[in-house]
Amino acid sequence: MLSIRHVMMLFSCCVVLAGGLAAPARGVVVCQSEPTLLDLQLPEISPVFPLEGAALYPENTYTFSWSIAECHFGAVEVPIACEIIIDDAISFSIEIEPALAGNYQFEWVAPDLESENCHWRITAIDSMRNTSSKLIGPFRIATSGTGVESRIPEVVSLAPNYPNPFNPTTRLGFALPAGQRARLTVYDIQGRMVELLIDEFLPAGHHSCEWAAAGCASGVYFSLLETDTVTLSRKLLLLK
Repeated sequence: MLSIRHVMMLFSCCVVLAGGLAAPARGVVVCQSEPTLLDLQLPEISPVFPLEGAALYPENTYTFSWSIAECHFGAVEVPIACEIIIDDAISFSIEIEPALAGNYQFEWVAPDLESENCHWRITAIDSMRNTSSKLIGPFRIATSGTGVESRIPEVVSLAPNYPNPFNPTTRLGFALPAGQRARLTVYDIQGRMVELLIDEFLPAGHHSCEWAAAGCASGVYFSLLETDTVTLSRKLLLLK
């Protein structure tokens, strides 16, 4: 028969043995990596159409488009949520599966109503569970006129080209708050001008043009918008 002393000694040995199994081996360093700045980078959402001030018309079909850039090795994995909000109420929603190119679009038929308070929202979640949401607008639904028009913009702006990356054509858009001379050019990464797209006096409003880069090599290019008051640029990526 075991004495109380023997039982206590046996119990102590079991505790030591269990502790030895749980602890790391001598000389082995156990560490847990901390999230890096790249892990915490949010997906960058760049809307293309419609932008603030655009006018849409009832029963016409419009293509809403945007791009998403990722700045780390993760990628957008969860379906991208898209919502159209009219007078503070969600009137349309859809989920878009992620694409490798990062360019997205969906079609929407404008309802038969008039509103000055329309927005659309894009929400993206990447593989690191970083969430980015962008509300675009307001735009309006007008019951008079035809085609796509816009209010007079408040500032000069150069929109992201779409699609981006592209091959071999892409569309560049910009806005002018007042009539003025505008010069839109494309430069390569060495700073050499590749093409002059626009160089003329333009009225206030939204303008766009297409760049056909069939004769250019794959790589990074820059669009440059020069006006009387400001100079703006955007990065373009041609992939063949």
